[in-house]
Amino acid sequence: MSKIIYTHTDEAPALATYSFLPIIEAFAGAAGVSVETRDISLAGRVLSNFPENLTEEQIQADALSELSELTLQFRNLKQLSQSYKQAVTTSLTIHLIRLMILKKISRSDTTR
Repeated sequence: MSKIIYTHTDEAPALATYSFLPIIEAFAGAAGVSVETRDISLAGRVLSNFPENLTEEQIQADALSELSELTLQFRNLKQLSQSYKQAVTTSLTIHLIRLMILKKISRSDTTR
């Protein structure tokens, strides 16, 4: 099954992140694509880099490093199977739509 990794972010973009996630989940679910989330916020990155000072419940994986590794794996699309190509294309399309929405929101905020 294909999957999309959706990232949580800090502060102002978080509103768009959390409001857009249910839309992505609905469309992805209808297409048989699972959606996973990762926390790449500043707080999440700080927590992942200092696990020795945290309790077992507070420790979390370094999602930014994980996504960097995935990006390196997908660098050469010619070597990927068709299912991976579809997953990458779907992910890129969703990120482009997200950016267009964020751009439109920021434009409307500046015109007020």
